[in-house]
Amino acid sequence: MKVFVSYAFNDANKWIEELAIPLADALGFEVVTGQRIDGQPLIDAIDDRLRGCAGCIAFTTRRGQRADGTYDTHPWVVNELTTARALKFKTVEVREDGVKINDGNEAYVRLKYVEGQRDRMLIDLARDLASWIVKPVRVQLLPPDGMMNEFIGHLIRGDVMCSYRLIKGGQQIKTGAAIVQPYEGGFFIDVEMPPKDAMVTIEVKKANNNGAWMSFGDGLIAIPVQLYNA
Repeated sequence: MKVFVSYAFNDANKWIEELAIPLADALGFEVVTGQRIDGQPLIDAIDDRLRGCAGCIAFTTRRGQRADGTYDTHPWVVNELTTARALKFKTVEVREDGVKINDGNEAYVRLKYVEGQRDRMLIDLARDLASWIVKPVRVQLLPPDGMMNEFIGHLIRGDVMCSYRLIKGGQQIKTGAAIVQPYEGGFFIDVEMPPKDAMVTIEVKKANNNGAWMSFGDGLIAIPVQLYNA
């Protein structure tokens, strides 16, 4: 998973490069930043990099002190965080003590950063990032009785489309496309690991809307998954 790390490139924020970015890398994320962009307008290049990610960590650190004693932060970091939230990315804001933004970002939960307690914040950040990690579950598809040859024929011709829906508490929480792959012993798809109590429904559409095979809601512990004519 690509994660965009948004922060101001200055000496005060060197700890982000030395501690926070290696932390995200150690958890398995591919870290993207706005540093070292050549040959493209800066705003466009950063926007392209951000939109190529699926998550954003924004460090809203102190910039200048206001008359009331609060601190401003770097506007491009706020813009990148706002864009990531508009794109429905997974996001986490790490806000330095005393910073006030005065916009819609105030409504979101954030991690508080105090320079003398940096270790505590990094532990909280690691916990948040760990919750973003998803792992695929390999699900075996069982065609209806007596239809194995037809199922194989459609797969060989490449004229099927497979999708899945994850449902939790009666609400759809995710949809995704999948590729049906033949392996020794059957046919399988990979589904992103859902919450423990989520159910999955799988649909394999035939070409030209000429019917489909579907499963009922199954827990991903209960694999393989039986398909039925739809």
